[in-house]
Amino acid sequence: MIPTLSLERIRNHFTGIQWHNFRNLNISNIHFDSRKIEPGGLYVSVCGCHFGQTRDLQREARYMKDAIARGAKAIITEKIPVEITKQVLGITENARLTLSQLMALLFHNPAEKLNMVGVTGTNGKTTTSYYLRSIWNAAEKTSGLMGTIAYEYNGREIPASLTTPDPVTLHNYMAQMVEDGVTDLVMEVSSHALAQHRTDGIEFNTAILTNMSHEHLDYHKTFESYRNTKAKLFHSLSSQGTAVINACDPVANYFSSQTLAGKLFYGVESREGWAKADIRAINIRILDQKYIFDLDTPMGSTEIICSLPGEHNIENCLAAAACALSEGISLDKIKTGIERLTQIPGRMESIEEGQEFRVIVDFAHTADALEKVLLSLRQVSPHRLLLVFGCGGNRDQEKRAQMGRVANEKSDFCWITNDNPRQENPRDIAEKIASAFSSKQKYSLCLDREEAIEKAIREAQPGDTVLIAGKGHETGQIIGDITKPFDDREVARTSLKKKRQARLSPLGKV
Repeated sequence: MIPTLSLERIRNHFTGIQWHNFRNLNISNIHFDSRKIEPGGLYVSVCGCHFGQTRDLQREARYMKDAIARGAKAIITEKIPVEITKQVLGITENARLTLSQLMALLFHNPAEKLNMVGVTGTNGKTTTSYYLRSIWNAAEKTSGLMGTIAYEYNGREIPASLTTPDPVTLHNYMAQMVEDGVTDLVMEVSSHALAQHRTDGIEFNTAILTNMSHEHLDYHKTFESYRNTKAKLFHSLSSQGTAVINACDPVANYFSSQTLAGKLFYGVESREGWAKADIRAINIRILDQKYIFDLDTPMGSTEIICSLPGEHNIENCLAAAACALSEGISLDKIKTGIERLTQIPGRMESIEEGQEFRVIVDFAHTADALEKVLLSLRQVSPHRLLLVFGCGGNRDQEKRAQMGRVANEKSDFCWITNDNPRQENPRDIAEKIASAFSSKQKYSLCLDREEAIEKAIREAQPGDTVLIAGKGHETGQIIGDITKPFDDREVARTSLKKKRQARLSPLGKV
């Protein structure tokens, strides 16, 4: 059944909206995209937030006219449009906030019927979410997941367009989950989503902080602004909620001070700050390229085998375990859930075609994430560590040299290539990365990403490791305004098959 709202109910619920030409109407759909308005709809005009974009009232007026032409009965906006005078208009101080609250009202607050867990941080959100959902599944909970890779519930998997979807999509999916019997939902909550009020109106039961490092400063401008925006998720917790915080991250105390909720800290043995952790990983060892550790908690301890390599993934295990413990899930179920998860798309994903060296595809696209992945692979790689990566265009430019420095210090050789250059000149991006290298002998510029991956795999010898970083699960590459099909994993598989075929063919010919 399609939900409906009367304008009278909206007026009574949102007393801060000033109405013009008001009359009571039944609203059958609400959207912020004029192209998606259907007859009987309410159009909410939100300010554009693309990088460097300022408000364009003429453009907004065009979108309003388009919405009216498609059947919008009413419009909510922040400024009275000069050219729209006869339509039912609601003027609000914050259109994005109003949109989120409207969607919650339209769908009867589906979040209230779910155990809501929000995961935020610079890196590790996806892996932590997958670990928590795996634990829930082990505990026989009917769970859902919304994040960077996909929105999933009850066997459905919808590829994600945004890490945290817009309020229309978000509440629509949550309502469907409730209808389908989902009881628990873990959601990645991005800083952009928090800044744009996408999750306002949702009361989270638990908020998880993975870590904080340099990222998205093209949008937030300063690290403090970025950090403060992340903290909004913790502000939203009630005193009955739980804040799960990485004790070893430098911002742990700040986030602890930003919430009234109960707190659970987690940490890895011997790292700075780990002593105050409630949930700890101790006695860490590596066996057959898997990490084994003892999960030490106030409820007891158990040995965990983590199939995803790297101490950073142990942190993600701990975050999920801490949340599960706060919900009363047993250590046995936590152990089962963590150990069942052996692969996440594009997260330390191993590409196997019978070769005598490792090929790993990972989403690492910040200096901190790249360093952690390279360090973890160095621990299990007997020979050279070969790297293929680039940086996205129209995004934070400061991290390019930072990632270049990490690549220079932590890899043996690097192919600097395209990521998603968007509207920027790919060579300019690559040269900024290259400027951080100590020697030209340590890298090669190869702007064709497919060619760069093929060169790295062709160069690899037995015992080497090839890391293809930056895009992970992505199945497209954005060049200019065009997204073309591109999947690092498929390119790597094709390159491995070519190499094997060349080795088996007479004189190396194919």
